[in-house]
Amino acid sequence: MHTITCAQARQFDTLAVEKYGVPSIVLMENAGRGLTDLLCRQNPKRVVVCCGKGNNGGDGFVIARHLDLRDIPVDVFAVGSAEQYKGDALVNLNILLKLGINVQFISESAPNLENLASTLEKADWIVDALLGTGAKGQPRAPFDSVINLINKTNKKVLAVDLPSGLNGDDGSHTTSCIRATLTGSMGAIKTGLIQADFSIVGTVSVIDIGVYPKELL
Repeated sequence: MHTITCAQARQFDTLAVEKYGVPSIVLMENAGRGLTDLLCRQNPKRVVVCCGKGNNGGDGFVIARHLDLRDIPVDVFAVGSAEQYKGDALVNLNILLKLGINVQFISESAPNLENLASTLEKADWIVDALLGTGAKGQPRAPFDSVINLINKTNKKVLAVDLPSGLNGDDGSHTTSCIRATLTGSMGAIKTGLIQADFSIVGTVSVIDIGVYPKELL
């Protein structure tokens, strides 16, 4: 089993784009679709996808689109204002908006936490696409509040790449850390996932993002 650090995971993406010529938005599409396949094997009935502002959130937007394509009811909460999204994440956010998929925004000025809490209660699965390998330390507001709300529901959670709040290198975690049922790790297992408590990471699967991993690893 190959394991990689968070820095190596970011290098993995860079090499896939620059050396192998795979567009980054293709990597995001493959990641989101692979995660959707993993989630759909659990037969979800209704899903809430919580997305951060980076590529992790972009993966979440792709998941939401593919759930909608499979006629699985989905609600999306984006942590940040629409103006804060950029790059591939913004492309996939705009696709959701044009499709008319329900996207609500959460920010410090407009926390929208009561609506999030009531929507989470209606779901049987939650997707944690909040924070990725680049996150450091304790999640800041309003991410910490969103994480705590998700954990409070005791619903099943799919974590995108890493449970938000987990250190992907050493397995340590902050006081606000997602407790996942499943974690889908992109391309290879992050070292922290095999050092962390099972109660944090759940069952870990590798998601094929469409680049021959043997060459890169």
